Amino acid sequence: MSPSKSQPVKRETTTRVILVVSSTLVLAAIFEPVEALFIRALTMVCFLF
Repeated sequence: MSPSKSQPVKRETTTRVILVVSSTLVLAAIFEPVEALFIRALTMVCFLF
């Protein structure tokens, strides 16, 4: 009973960890260029003023 019960929980946790890691990677990939553009805009404003 105990090994069969612990296996699905382990699988659930691993899938959850994989989902979190993949989501964070996707968010980083999406926000990296946005952050770069924001920094570039800030530097342009600093140079203009």
